[in-house]
Amino acid sequence: MPARCDTFFQGDAIHQVMAMLDRQIVRLVSESPSMRAADLAGAVDHIRHTAHEHGLTGLADIAHALTTTMARHDGGVAISPWLDAMRGLLGHDPVNTIAAQSWITALSQRYHA
Repeated sequence: MPARCDTFFQGDAIHQVMAMLDRQIVRLVSESPSMRAADLAGAVDHIRHTAHEHGLTGLADIAHALTTTMARHDGGVAISPWLDAMRGLLGHDPVNTIAAQSWITALSQRYHA
């Protein structure tokens, strides 16, 4: 029985992390137009780090691709589609690196990679 309880609480904890990441992404969607590129990149990197730390590898991959793309283009990137992809993956399967790679490929071809 203790193992089952531990698993339940771990599942609850990851849902709390996912909810926190979702709030951060939603905040970036609304605030990104007025943010400096460096601040935006820092916020996305914070999301990447948190996602990676909690095993949400697919989400971490998209966040990493976004910060890399922003660096390559001095912040001149259409950010909303990337944040929408991050939020979409977070809501469905944030661990799925194959889905993340599909999003990255599509976004890279369309939005400055």
